[in-house]
Amino acid sequence: MLKWAAVGKTAWETAQIMTVSNSTVNHHLYNACAKLEVVNKTHAVAKAIRAQIITV
Repeated sequence: MLKWAAVGKTAWETAQIMTVSNSTVNHHLYNACAKLEVVNKTHAVAKAIRAQIITV
């Protein structure tokens, strides 16, 4: 989910690509934010890239 967010996809677009619901995408992004100890999706993407958890 973070990788799609990193390339600018919205939750709805990610849901369509992954054939899951919009709420599933938001749930995973919420969990990623909690695990990375950040306050929003943008911060999570930045921290994940810096920590080399995802690449773009």
